[in-house]
Amino acid sequence: AFARGGVAILGGLGCDALSFGSETGDLELLHQLAALREDEPEALSRCIREKLEAGMSHARARGEAVAEWLGLSSDAVNQPNLILAAEYLRAIEAGGYGMRSVIVRRMGDYHGDALGPFASATAIRAAFRRGEMEVALSAIPEPTRLFATPEALHPMDDLLLHILRGMTLEQLAALPDVSEGLEHRILDACRVSATREELLEALKCKRYTRARLSRALAHALLGVDRAFTEAHPAPSYARLLGARKGAEPLLAELCARAEIPVVTRATELRGDPIFELECRATDTWALLHDAPEKRKAGREFTEKFVR
Repeated sequence: AFARGGVAILGGLGCDALSFGSETGDLELLHQLAALREDEPEALSRCIREKLEAGMSHARARGEAVAEWLGLSSDAVNQPNLILAAEYLRAIEAGGYGMRSVIVRRMGDYHGDALGPFASATAIRAAFRRGEMEVALSAIPEPTRLFATPEALHPMDDLLLHILRGMTLEQLAALPDVSEGLEHRILDACRVSATREELLEALKCKRYTRARLSRALAHALLGVDRAFTEAHPAPSYARLLGARKGAEPLLAELCARAEIPVVTRATELRGDPIFELECRATDTWALLHDAPEKRKAGREFTEKFVR
């Protein structure tokens, strides 16, 4: 869904190339993985099911089955950015966008815990949680350190747990990424968990990855159900937040190519259900701040266009 959304925006703007990170620079391998996701042979599906029945998580079962199918090691195909890269190619093909693919080879370990120039987001977040501010900030590029404050990283545990405890089983079951009775586990666990982290630990198992559970909780926090995601499978507009002075010719070209609206004023989007979700997300994010002026709702309408 993430890949389809990003590619749909760029495709709708008439972009002719997409650059993305991947653990491999082998474009042919990525195309093979994309093709297997789009049209999975029954023999491969059967192999995945056998590995699931043997007790493997879904991610590991699929990764190992695909690796065997292609005659590769499981490490060669079961990498987070490689999987996302294959989904980008799949989305480009499905949308008929014809964008050229430009791969940036990823450096470092995606989930590594070592801090340094190529530290993973996992390692940086862990350092923040330990209170090692200077060490964590040293692993972040200089221009972005302004935004990496403890307040910006503060989890909204209380609000999340309050919302979950007020939801019915039917409402939980209607969340994207929730199926096979997961709603029962969430309802039970949210009543005995004191933090989001405790809740995730209580819910995590071979069937449900932490990433999938995190998405489900984010959907609950923002009031996004399966009916909404099915009604809005792709972005309906592109929102331009700012531009350099002198970029007018580029913006004119962008608007000439675009097949979706390019919006610069929030007032143009009043009543749009996707923009209403965007506003809810911004208003929720505002509650992470200590400064009173940043905690106000409606900043989507009050923030000025950046030049």
